Amino acid sequence: MLTIEVETAKLTVGNSEFLIEIPKSLYEVISSQNKKDQLTTIKNNDAEKIEYFLRDKLYYDTRPSSKRQMDYVIAIAEKLKIKINKKTLENTSSASAFIDKHKYEFDKKVEEEHQAWIEYKKSDEYKILQKVESAIKRHFIRYSTTRKILLANQMIESGLSINDIADKIGVTTTTINKYLAEVVDITNRSIANESSWMIFHYVLSKMVFSNKENLTPSEWRDTIIALTMKNRWYEETWFFTEE
Repeated sequence: MLTIEVETAKLTVGNSEFLIEIPKSLYEVISSQNKKDQLTTIKNNDAEKIEYFLRDKLYYDTRPSSKRQMDYVIAIAEKLKIKINKKTLENTSSASAFIDKHKYEFDKKVEEEHQAWIEYKKSDEYKILQKVESAIKRHFIRYSTTRKILLANQMIESGLSINDIADKIGVTTTTINKYLAEVVDITNRSIANESSWMIFHYVLSKMVFSNKENLTPSEWRDTIIALTMKNRWYEETWFFTEE
């Protein structure tokens, strides 16, 4: 009769150790890869499975709040603007009590916001927002090239030769000269106080390129969309006219 060969894996949590039988084939493959310092973050589904395995080893009244409970408590607190302390998140019981107490009000607030969103989607402002999002998306698609132009300009200002810049960016010297000529053209148009799609593109591209605010590309996109809506830049005749 065939039997499954097993090996013992060890899960260490502080001063506690858990021995788990797993198929020998899996044990050997994992062991051969010699993986170390492979962080599985708390947001990962695998981490959640391990969390539930460990929590199951504790009596109910000694179990700390689960990540799902903590996420729910924090969501409720933020939505309803309730101050919470560490005691609320101390264990499963206290977290459950908080959730039970505020769940109705939380669900009501979520539903109200959902209905408000449905109504907003019927508005003219929402239609404008969709057009603005599409327009700003075009700028970020174009940015992949504009970034090379700004990088070339930065390098030329630092004293590098055209040939060195071409090698570093991975384009021809002809392309680098074209990049630099475009920078001169945009600079002259800016000095002349011209308002155009391209000027706007370079302004936001420089912001993203320098990234003094240390934002991700998606955060930059959302920020520029919000500024466009707030300042009503979409009303300018050039805003939707890509050059």
